[in-house]
Amino acid sequence: MGAVAALVLAGCADGGDDGGDGAPPPATVAELDPCELLTAGDQADLRLRVSDRAEEGHRRSCSFVTTNVLDDPSRSGISGLELVLRDSAAPNRVADAPRLAETYQRERDAEVTTTTVEGRTVLQVGPSTLPVGCRLLFQVNATSSLEAAPRGGGQDCGFPDLTRLLAATLPAPDSEAPRADHDRPVDVLGLDPCQLVPQDRQVALRLGKGTVSAEVTRSCRYHTGATAPGELSLVSITLWTSGAATGADDGGQPTHVVNERTAYETRDDTRCAYRLEVTAATSVEISSVVLEPGDGETACRTTAGLAADIEPGLPLIAT
Repeated sequence: MGAVAALVLAGCADGGDDGGDGAPPPATVAELDPCELLTAGDQADLRLRVSDRAEEGHRRSCSFVTTNVLDDPSRSGISGLELVLRDSAAPNRVADAPRLAETYQRERDAEVTTTTVEGRTVLQVGPSTLPVGCRLLFQVNATSSLEAAPRGGGQDCGFPDLTRLLAATLPAPDSEAPRADHDRPVDVLGLDPCQLVPQDRQVALRLGKGTVSAEVTRSCRYHTGATAPGELSLVSITLWTSGAATGADDGGQPTHVVNERTAYETRDDTRCAYRLEVTAATSVEISSVVLEPGDGETACRTTAGLAADIEPGLPLIAT
């Protein structure tokens, strides 16, 4: 009996409570599952449950819905939540919290408030008009962060319990400054669509002088003067400043990767367009048209070449 008692006491002295509350946070964001950042107990307290998850290159996300739908809506707290982990060292992509917050501030006129929770910088974005609403951006390091987008629960975007729980699950913050990237423009609004195609590419494709149009969005059109069927007739560069890069197809079309940047393709018998992502609300479309009876594949080869030439002159990706 004495030996058994000694073993029990030793177990207690070693911290026999293995509930996991004292476990150190992971070393990197890559080790995290966004659907497991909130424990089962946390989800029960917040009255949330996992509804969906997604993974797309540099970002992994998890959506939660409320389990409180039958209660008084005014007392239901958070009605929904999306958690997005970003992790990318690509030189043309933004993944750190401060620059993501700057993007929301610049494009949506959202207010940004900086706080510190458990020694970690947390940037509160909003309240702002939809689709931004309220966002909480947790800094990890220069190449990774967590974004929380809660819905409901108040008008001031204050979610202290949620903020505290999420801050405690992340790797220790690193104060390393993000890359400067001075060689790229800040945003799509500052671009001139007629200055994006390099001069040597204009000569090679026999593009005429670009004509600026601002009927719906700002664009630049180049006519080649082609007369033979199947020849390149028109190239256009369009700056989109509302809506996702997926356009009306909502991601159902083929995609390509141009220097780490996703391009969404649309085509028909004579036209092929790549819409290059920049932010959740902005993109740059490159379109090539050949004369009938044409070949969409020929148009797509031209568009792909133009996309590779233009990408280095586009703003950093912040999606």
